[in-house]
Amino acid sequence: MVKASISSYKINRRVALKKFRKKKSVWQSRIFWVVFSSFIFLGGLGYFVFFSGFFLIKDIQVGGSNEAIRAVIKELAQRELQANLSFFNRQIIFFVGYKNIEKKILDVYPILKSAVIKAKLPDALIIEPIERKPVMVWCYQDGAQCFLTDENCLVFEPALVGDWQGKVGLVFSSSGAPKILDKACETNVAKQIIQIEDGLSQLSIFLDRFILGDNGLLTVKIQEGWEARFDLAGDTGLDLIKLKVLLEKDLTLDKRQGLEYIDLRFSKAYYKYK
Repeated sequence: MVKASISSYKINRRVALKKFRKKKSVWQSRIFWVVFSSFIFLGGLGYFVFFSGFFLIKDIQVGGSNEAIRAVIKELAQRELQANLSFFNRQIIFFVGYKNIEKKILDVYPILKSAVIKAKLPDALIIEPIERKPVMVWCYQDGAQCFLTDENCLVFEPALVGDWQGKVGLVFSSSGAPKILDKACETNVAKQIIQIEDGLSQLSIFLDRFILGDNGLLTVKIQEGWEARFDLAGDTGLDLIKLKVLLEKDLTLDKRQGLEYIDLRFSKAYYKYK
């Protein structure tokens, strides 16, 4: 009898506890306050980012030494920012379309290789234009049209031969003139021409110009009055070795008077006097 009373008491106590727990207020729930606090925090953070104006871009800093180019780049960036105004993108530094700004800049200035754009918190953009390095001048129509090219043989700016004579390699081509941002030649051809230029410089041979013909024939006009002929389909490094051996043994400086050409397109180097 006593045992039954004890069991009945325990059961009634459990039921009472469950009822008590069910009646516990939501305001006393730890989960509720965590969720509510997170909501308030995120809401305040969102308002601060989107509507306070603290992160709106107020300053655009452009590097480089050309004042005119810097001014245009800054204007282009400002236009691009204003063209992308929306409820969630009010020139806020976290949502700037950096790639779009860079594309606009490079479309206007092909002379630039890239434009590095960085955010400077809380409200500034820094734009560093990177100019292409002139490596060669390519000329067409017997020099009527000439262009600067970079290390990848990409045409980026018209050029006058007189401004670059002796500063970079001068290449005359029989093909049609390219457009700006087209390639004057394949990258491997450009590398071979540069390799030949460097190799001749190491031999103290001063070149006048390159002439690129058909079927990979590259003729190098030498200031001494003779020319060297290379096959760009062959091994340029090996051709330079053959030339070095020939000039050191058989065609020293005193023996190059009246020399017409050295032909390096075959397994053996051949030369001919005028």
